[in-house]
Amino acid sequence: MTRTSVGGALLALTLLLDAGCVPVGGGDASGAAATADGAPDTATGTAADTLTGPHSDGRDFELMEATYAPDARRDYELLGDYFMPEIMAGGLCVTSLDRDSLPEIVTVHAARESGGELRVFELRDGVLRQRDTIRLSAPGYPMGCAAGDLDRDGDVDLVITSYGPMRVLENDGSGRMRDASSEWGVGEENGWSTSAGLLDFDRDGWLDLFVVRYLDYDPDQVCRRLTGRREYCGPQGFPGITDQLWRNLGGEGFVDVSAAAGIEVPGKGLGLAVLDADRDGRLDLLVSNDGEDNHLWLQQEDPTGPLGVRFVESAHALGVAVNGAGRREASMGILELDLDGDDALDLLITHLDEETNTAYLFRGWGYQDGTQLLGLGAPSLDTTGFGLAALDLEGDGKPEIYVANGHVRLVHDRRGEGEGEGEGEGADAPGRAMTSDYRQADQLWRRSSGTWGLVPGWSPPDGIGRAAESADLDGDGDLDLVLTDLADGLRVFLDRGKPPGRWLGVELVDPSSAVVEGATVELAAGDLLAIRRYSTTGSYLSARPDALTFALPADVASCTVSVGWPDGGWEAFESVAVDRRTVLRRGSGEVIARSDPSGAQP
Repeated sequence: MTRTSVGGALLALTLLLDAGCVPVGGGDASGAAATADGAPDTATGTAADTLTGPHSDGRDFELMEATYAPDARRDYELLGDYFMPEIMAGGLCVTSLDRDSLPEIVTVHAARESGGELRVFELRDGVLRQRDTIRLSAPGYPMGCAAGDLDRDGDVDLVITSYGPMRVLENDGSGRMRDASSEWGVGEENGWSTSAGLLDFDRDGWLDLFVVRYLDYDPDQVCRRLTGRREYCGPQGFPGITDQLWRNLGGEGFVDVSAAAGIEVPGKGLGLAVLDADRDGRLDLLVSNDGEDNHLWLQQEDPTGPLGVRFVESAHALGVAVNGAGRREASMGILELDLDGDDALDLLITHLDEETNTAYLFRGWGYQDGTQLLGLGAPSLDTTGFGLAALDLEGDGKPEIYVANGHVRLVHDRRGEGEGEGEGEGADAPGRAMTSDYRQADQLWRRSSGTWGLVPGWSPPDGIGRAAESADLDGDGDLDLVLTDLADGLRVFLDRGKPPGRWLGVELVDPSSAVVEGATVELAAGDLLAIRRYSTTGSYLSARPDALTFALPADVASCTVSVGWPDGGWEAFESVAVDRRTVLRRGSGEVIARSDPSGAQP
């Protein structure tokens, strides 16, 4: 038993499932995906270890590792031939497929021969189990996941990005998924797509799709370190490709309108944020590029154009193309969050080791690199960050940040510290190096007195972290963590402690439009002002639930919630009761005038 301190009561359920163990009800997405009420658990979880320790307020937390099918520790395909997509994969959706009150976890698993599969997990009555398997029969190597109601039938559909054809899976209303890729016009070869996000850019009430694409990969190219040891190729040897904007044709399919929208600049995209970067009430798109300038696509009116709007690449103009030293970085995940406490949404982008994770602070005219100012620089230099998630473990309205870390290149060989494990016979295969050289510890960050630092004593197991999301998995009012780990599979950190304060869950509904994606939500209670983006687009290869959970101080009985709707209108909802989930319907609040939707002062 080890004592450690962290800002919330966390139960870690490390779910390690045998890839060959398929629950009853497994199916093929070319027909209908599998769902089976009462399907047996794939395995029984038992506590492997317990960590307890004091919080900053004296409470304890419990970190419990539950091992499922321990004979199959890796449920991601790592074949040992240094196929580049496999080291970048590990997508995740946290959403409610069956539209009950609790979200499910959907993990994306690739397989070069079969097309891969989605695994659907649910947490019910304190037990985390794999409920369904959705097989992806089309060719390709699945990467990421986006979630939303594409056909406006009241349930959540899925978009799966891929090295190869994308997939659209339609929901029949009960959580059963059908592969409708051809009907939606996305079933053909589409290069290497990574993250994807949904927004209604043309304001017609239908969710459109933005797809981030990486590079033109040649799997026959072999890359080696200076020592001669084989390694995963980096992005430098391959040309970048353009991202894509797909317009929703009223639920009848997608059409690629990238060129008409002005999205024609190639990059090497990995992460995505749907945001309002210039605070004009129109949604914009930030793409993190690997070793290239980031792209910020500002949406502008174009009355004479074919779409009525156009996207203009403006990353340099608004200060997010490169870091404050003018250097390009290997950008991965993106998180939009108020980092400096000025009540404006800033940006945090994760990077390769030997580069810092970079904070871009909103300054009215654009963004400014505030990495060193906030203390986020040095502690991130040794890590390769991917997914990010925000949560509030102290219940004070000041979120912590969780960063999923994991190498993409060999540590020992690169640093001249010896050849590491896996040398000698079979040295070209990752082998044990995959479970040692590529592993890293994730990081949990907290802001105190204006700067950020690592939470002392927080020491999760090393892994090869990729996607990360926070969500209230058990409906108790606090945020839990969901992570994908290429070495050890799905990891869930469940907050088991009693929330130290109050909380509020917020769901938005606009009766005049089915789309609320991208809205800005501000919560005011006493001295607290919390601001969030209402978006299902995750930081890296992921999607989060279409609801927000706010942690509040213990003395808060009610609050005011202001909503900036995606069309630019603002509405205030007064005296909203806390310690519950509430649905805010447009038209039931008080319309307010806002000239600066960010709440920030230039």
